[in-house]
Parts: sequence; structure tokens; C-alpha cells
Amino acid sequence: MEIYVPFNSQERWFTKLKQDFNCVDVLWQNGFYHITIAFIDDLPETVDIVPIIDEHFRDVSSYNITLDCLEAFTASNGMHMICLKPSKIPNDFIDKATEVRKEIVNAGGIVSSKFLPHVTIGRVNGNSIKLSDLQSYLSTLSIPSFSMTLSHIDYRIFKGDALYEKMLNCDVS
Repeated sequence: MEIYVPFNSQERWFTKLKQDFNCVDVLWQNGFYHITIAFIDDLPETVDIVPIIDEHFRDVSSYNITLDCLEAFTASNGMHMICLKPSKIPNDFIDKATEVRKEIVNAGGIVSSKFLPHVTIGRVNGNSIKLSDLQSYLSTLSIPSFSMTLSHIDYRIFKGDALYEKMLNCDVS
């Protein structure tokens, strides 16, 4: 389950970042920038979580978030993720994400990853560079901070690497 982020990959700083990274094989995210609320590892076929998502997000105000940090971490699949992160996250956004994640688990879903609000902009094979070297390099770069309103939610199901079905596509008030 993810919240769409209105981010333009043609921003001058992002184009420069890609050029600066020509020495590392980065798989750059090409569109559909988003903040993932929950990676649902498994969900019984009898469980419909659309009502859970709807209950928590349908009538909330849009969230204003400022992305102002460029960081990297290693995902469970071994890939290093280059991401934009907010230095301050609205408490009500954290609370809402936590509630939804708990209800998915209570309904029988398995959510094993932690909630780490970020927007992935690139992925690097974990064997091609040490995370500490990547983080060190990123710390030398400056990016402009930019604020946005998160106002759209998608709930998508993937089978392997392919989109299997889009279950919910709605705007937040």
C-alpha cells in the first residue's frame, strides 16, 4: 500500500545527481514515486483490506511533507536504496500508518518490514558498492528541500515483479 508522491524526475538537481552517479550502476526509479505504507508479505485470500485502508484514509486531510534528506539504506533483498526522506514526519501521518499496519496484521496479513517513510529514487546492487561508501558520497551532495501534499493512495498487488491488480485508487480529501 503506497501513497503517491508528486515528484518530477526532470528536476535539475535530480538530473545532476544521476550524472554524478555515472561511476555506479544505479537503477533509477522512473516515475511512480511513492511512500510505501506497508509491504504486505502475505494476506489470506479471504481478507479484503480495502475497507481498512478506506476507513483510515478516506476522510483525512492531505499530508504536507518536506523531503530534505538524501540517504541510503540496504533493503531486505540486499539492494541499496537511494532515497529522499523527510527530516520531520507529521505525527498524524505516522499514527495513521501505524494503525493501518496493525489492522492488516490483525486481519491475518503479514507485514514484516518496518515503516520507514522515504521515496526511493534509485537502487544499487549491494555487491557493487559498500553501503558506507554510498552513504558517505551522498552526504557530500546537497539537494533542495521541497514540500508536497500527499493526497493520493494506491493499493496494488504484485506477483513477483509484475503488477497483478490495482485494488484501490483514491484521492485523500
